[in-house]
Amino acid sequence: MPLFDIEEVKKRVIRSVERGATPVAAFDADGTLWEIDMGEVFFEYQIENNLLPGLRKDAFAHYFSLFKTHSPQTAYLWLAQINKGVSPEQMLNWSRECAKKTEVPFISFQKELVDFFHEHQIEVFVVTASIRYAVAGAAEMLGIDFDHVLGVDVEVRENLLTDEQRGPITWKEGKMLALQNRLNGRKPVFCSGNTMGDLHLLEFSSDVRLVIAKASIDHKNYATEHELMSLAQERDWFFCE
Repeated sequence: MPLFDIEEVKKRVIRSVERGATPVAAFDADGTLWEIDMGEVFFEYQIENNLLPGLRKDAFAHYFSLFKTHSPQTAYLWLAQINKGVSPEQMLNWSRECAKKTEVPFISFQKELVDFFHEHQIEVFVVTASIRYAVAGAAEMLGIDFDHVLGVDVEVRENLLTDEQRGPITWKEGKMLALQNRLNGRKPVFCSGNTMGDLHLLEFSSDVRLVIAKASIDHKNYATEHELMSLAQERDWFFCE
């Protein structure tokens, strides 16, 4: 059960690629690349700045209620559907501005890994349960363009977002399916995540996996992070508290 050693992770990834592994790395976003939930931060940014005038007044409460009365997938999709009628360009501009104002707390060693992968021509993807646009601004700060952000998405018609689901809901198995579709079945050499919602993504890696568990004991993700970390220990994956 290897503790996290960034130099060992780098060596194993390069060694695997030299042996023929697909030079692709995939990271979950919230809690893995940065220490906040950018999906919720972006939603709050939209509310506070009245960017979606038709949004219901109890928007956050409604969002959380969808988790209980329907499913997480329904809640995540709703966050995309409320942007119906907005252009992709406008969404990206909002995302960039939100990321700038938020001063995103990046996890330093993950940033180092992203930079290392880019330097060694290893393609880097972000795979998030948030809507793609919500994390795009923060991902760009790491040198990851929008085309390499996989998340909850809707169809675009006449350069405007619709409320029609596009692709899988990128949570649990959906994360793996979205990446699998993008890579035409190939497996990434490296995957990293922090909760049980990332398990399918981590299992999809062909070689190297890194589990992060940085949530405080009173955080909503504490239990699920430590459940995943226990699995990492059992399966000889890298992990970091």
